[in-house]
Amino acid sequence: MYWGEIDGDTVDKRDSCWDALDKLVFQSFKHERFGEIYASAVSIDSSDGTTSGAVYEWVRTRKRKYRRVLVITIKGDSRDFGSKEIFSHPRKAEVSNPTRTTKADRHEVKVYMVGTHKAKDLMARRLLGTSAYMHSCKHVRQDYWEQVTAEVKAPSKKHKGRETWQQRPGRPNEGTDAKVYALHAAYAMEIHKKTEKNGQLLKRV
Repeated sequence: MYWGEIDGDTVDKRDSCWDALDKLVFQSFKHERFGEIYASAVSIDSSDGTTSGAVYEWVRTRKRKYRRVLVITIKGDSRDFGSKEIFSHPRKAEVSNPTRTTKADRHEVKVYMVGTHKAKDLMARRLLGTSAYMHSCKHVRQDYWEQVTAEVKAPSKKHKGRETWQQRPGRPNEGTDAKVYALHAAYAMEIHKKTEKNGQLLKRV
């Protein structure tokens, strides 16, 4: 497991940070049981409003170059309060004007909406040990766990009668986001439905 940062200008699709990302996610990893393994799926966020063009370009080109890997463009669903599944296929948009296209359309990519609340609910249950457990590499940085636990589910001031996941004051939550995206990629591969007992366990994770 790797947890860290890649420096660079992510708005610029030609910046070296994108090549560095390639080397990180498409490399082989040593596994104690399976030997050399590779990533099967990658979910990358495109919702910050400034980097979407570069993200779409990276996804489009890497999908063609690394065909064995499922490379997915994602966004968190702002209207999700726990009803949306962690992974679901994009629905076809009902557009009255057939000539109207989005930036994602122009880059030939689909955007998958992530059920962030269900993902965070699952993470919380696993951290508490009430739904399996959350495993990690023993060498992971300490701030990873500080960030994975940086949000709390509490009554919303904006949406009365609802509990929403909220960031604790002064606590970075990039680790939470990264864990949600990793869960999304795993669910895209239906790893949660596969077991070692029936021989369906993927050797590439």
